[in-house]
Amino acid sequence: MRIVCRAVVAAGMFFLAAAEAAPLPSGRSADLTKLFADGEQEAASRAQLLRELAALRDAGISPTTEARSLRAVLDAYSAIIVRFRRHAAWLHLRCARNRKAGSDCADEDALDNAVDAGTDRLKADLGAFPAQRLARLLADPALAPYRYAIADMRHGGMHKAAPAQEALLARLAPQIGGWQYDLYQDAIDRIAFGTVAGPDGPLDIVQQRNAIAVSPDAALREAGYRKRLAGYATARGDASFALAHIVSAGNALAGLHGFATAADEKYFDLGFDPLATRRLLDRLTADGALSKRFEMLRASELASRAPHPGPWDMRLPPAQVPPIAFADAPGIYHAVFAGLGKPYQDAFDSLIDPASGRFDIAFAPAAGRAGAGFSVSGGDAPSMLFVGSFSGTYKDLSVLAHEGGHAVHRELMRLHGVAPLYAEGPHFLFESFAIFNELLLADYLADHAPDAAMRRYYVEQFLSVKGLDYLAGADDALLEQAFYDAGKAGKSLAADDLDALTLRIDGQFSQWPEQVPELKSRWITLELAYEDPLYDVNYVYGGLLALAYYKAWKADPEGFDRAYLALLQNGFDDTSENLLAKFLHIDLNDDTALAASARAVVEQKFAILDALR
Repeated sequence: MRIVCRAVVAAGMFFLAAAEAAPLPSGRSADLTKLFADGEQEAASRAQLLRELAALRDAGISPTTEARSLRAVLDAYSAIIVRFRRHAAWLHLRCARNRKAGSDCADEDALDNAVDAGTDRLKADLGAFPAQRLARLLADPALAPYRYAIADMRHGGMHKAAPAQEALLARLAPQIGGWQYDLYQDAIDRIAFGTVAGPDGPLDIVQQRNAIAVSPDAALREAGYRKRLAGYATARGDASFALAHIVSAGNALAGLHGFATAADEKYFDLGFDPLATRRLLDRLTADGALSKRFEMLRASELASRAPHPGPWDMRLPPAQVPPIAFADAPGIYHAVFAGLGKPYQDAFDSLIDPASGRFDIAFAPAAGRAGAGFSVSGGDAPSMLFVGSFSGTYKDLSVLAHEGGHAVHRELMRLHGVAPLYAEGPHFLFESFAIFNELLLADYLADHAPDAAMRRYYVEQFLSVKGLDYLAGADDALLEQAFYDAGKAGKSLAADDLDALTLRIDGQFSQWPEQVPELKSRWITLELAYEDPLYDVNYVYGGLLALAYYKAWKADPEGFDRAYLALLQNGFDDTSENLLAKFLHIDLNDDTALAASARAVVEQKFAILDALR
């Protein structure tokens, strides 16, 4: 049963209601019985899945394999992927609820490694097929459903080592990688970040970071910001050791696959020419001036409320913006996503319907609970959403729009019957859809703001939270790339060296590193660099595309909505370039035009802010 959400007719009406809302409940838990009846059933099913995966991996395929036999292998692999996603969702949600309890985190890593090994073997085997032989196979109607999947896996297998070598690397995967993130996470978990004194009691430095960032108390904001960075700095030794070994292992594996560095291999895996991606990142450093301009604009505006504005002040809202009660969030999203048409609006409503059992969210600090948000695909079960914490800030609302966007996209594909191998694709496309949601949220609230001050605030949120995200992504991606380039050159990656790299690159995008010495150690806070190395480049392309969607949506809302929904429902049965060209008429390879379009949107928002002074 869906809750009927009241429409947000005007932001002023909503915020008055939110200010008077009842206190937030303690949280909500996703209903994991939608995946498995209990842990015993999940463990037994997973054991069988691992046996089937090992058998499939060991059987292998060869250029002599006939079309129908190859079809049978791919059918079996597709069925395994569906079941894998259900298990991965179960384990990832349980791990995120409490990283310190049970074996869920380790079990998830083991399952991921097993599936990666099977996938890599299949890619390597397909990569060994002579082109003419493969062309004859693909002409067989039996392989029609898998033609793009085969081409995509073959692309991934072009740089794989010999099957025996890849099998050995798969067995050694836990020793080669993964342990570094465990070391990093253990070091971070041992940090006593502490609290700061809030008006209603202590505020946890990490889990209530968003609440601290919007506190009207300037001293509290600064203290929370500095204590967080100081806490991370206590892990310098372990963090630099882990990162150096991530870089060393990544570059060594990339070398076996024929790439100069792990960064180049990552760009290739995303479907890009590594040199083109490097050129794009270098060009975007010039646009770092836009980020600095925004920082100066915000600092100037805040001068009357914060005598010496710093980075800890950047998210301070106008005094008339109260905390947002989670109970009112569905009404906001219902109104926002009306802008994408009823099918998308209904899908988001269904996701956050309390009766759905599909979201897991906390409203107060919880020991061991992950702080980030994410979505999971349940395979043939509904997608689910996890949000580490929600304290009622705009940033919390935006995170929920982003991660909820991932969950809705996964659900739209499931309901549309997208084949298992086409329900996953390049992460930058996934990120572009989720970032677009955040742009729509800020845009809606700005358009419905009751006064100029609040409209200005939401236009600023459009820029600071996601409108400039392609530049924040470029900053992080360039920093990670610099780690791997330094490692390739044999340079030291000790903590002091990482500080120097961070100051040099961050200084191209922000004025704050020169003014806040603690920011030299920002590299320690880049959790993705440890958990999912080199992922940040996805935010560069994702941010550029999201701004392109926004521009097209503004020009023709109804036409864009139909095409965009069709793209989300379609899945990934073709290259990113072809999908974007077919549905949205966007040329992914023209990154010069994408960057120019992004700058145009940003400049238009700056013009609005100038007019609202």
